[in-house]
Amino acid sequence: MRKSDYFERTDSKFKIVLIYLVLIFMSFIAIYPVLNILSSSLRPSNQLFSTSLKIIPDNANLINYKKAMFERPLSRWIINSLIVSFISMFISILFSSTAGYAFSRYRFYGKKAA
Repeated sequence: MRKSDYFERTDSKFKIVLIYLVLIFMSFIAIYPVLNILSSSLRPSNQLFSTSLKIIPDNANLINYKKAMFERPLSRWIINSLIVSFISMFISILFSSTAGYAFSRYRFYGKKAA
């Protein structure tokens, strides 16, 4: 891909760098919660409520994963989550499609705005 595929010819280098910096910053904001959960799952149980910002904590281990896989009904919990997710998705699609139909067929104030 060429530069012209993403930006206008009149865009300055400063604008392009600023856009990329904002995108990188937003990516870190989106990834941080996932890293925080991963970090919490690797901590020993006596350090679970630690406020350390290390991604890989001291004394990291996989005991929590072993307990989740072999000592708890993890598969049942996953199935329950999938059931709730699919029911929510179905209801959301049902209401969204009927609302979309109404927006496409009926006239109302503000329909032609923008």
